Amino acid sequence: MKHFPKTFQRVSIARAVSKYSDTFNSFTALFLGPTKFLIPRLFTIRQGEVFRLTSADREIQVLSGVAWITVKGEDIILTCAEKASLKLNQDFAIVSALSDVPLLLAAWSGESVE
Repeated sequence: MKHFPKTFQRVSIARAVSKYSDTFNSFTALFLGPTKFLIPRLFTIRQGEVFRLTSADREIQVLSGVAWITVKGEDIILTCAEKASLKLNQDFAIVSALSDVPLLLAAWSGESVE
């Protein structure tokens, strides 16, 4: 079996890609400016465990269980489906579970665009 090198002409590639260029440009435009929480990170925390969120985390939501969150000495308690926004340049937050139900927590990082 012989292998022949594939050669592509620029014109045929440009025609093939051009019909998708608007979709690609729309998608990449999301990343050109400040983004708001594109993909959450999920954490499971059991009772008695402690977890540290980074200073990059801007928003958190409890998906199940009850969370006790401490940021700069301020305590926040969130139950299922509740959200909290953290201030920009805030120190890290400490999270622990308050119930027997494992705490499922979603955290979004990024720059908030209001």
